[in-house]
Amino acid sequence: KVGDRLFFCTPRNDIAALDADTGKERWRFNSRVNLRGVTGSAACRGVAYYEAPASGLDQGTDTAQNSAGHALCARRVIGPTVDARLLAVDAETGEACTGFGDNGQVDLKKGLGEVIPGYSYVSSAPQIVRGKVVIGGWISDGQSVNEPSGVIRAFDAMTGAFTWAFDMGRDTYHGE
Repeated sequence: KVGDRLFFCTPRNDIAALDADTGKERWRFNSRVNLRGVTGSAACRGVAYYEAPASGLDQGTDTAQNSAGHALCARRVIGPTVDARLLAVDAETGEACTGFGDNGQVDLKKGLGEVIPGYSYVSSAPQIVRGKVVIGGWISDGQSVNEPSGVIRAFDAMTGAFTWAFDMGRDTYHGE
């Protein structure tokens, strides 16, 4: 809950905002998740909220104004998907933050090598630490040889740019 809104994600990874007093839906972002290869039930463990410092708006990202007259995506909700993407949407409108990653999303399969659909996704809510989105990974291990590892990564909360990785299975991360 932030201010008068409650932000959450659905089992199909849509991101939504409710009015905290009435429970009325304010907006919903359709993640268009690809469930190919997902076994069992799809899930979303949570979203993160990030508000850019005033100086952070000068980084060339989303400079348009939303309907409330605020810089688009200065306040954003960031959520993972079961098809291994990280999404950023404007907290006011639910529109994609086009300056984040590739038109509002980061492909979390990048740098993992070959990923069989359904074998890799984010298993917990993203965390915001010092302007970085930190996420863990879940891998359907023991299924094949040379499957990707469950690397922990961080991405810039404004741009979606890869920042760092911690991967117990490898000395170096072959991502970005």
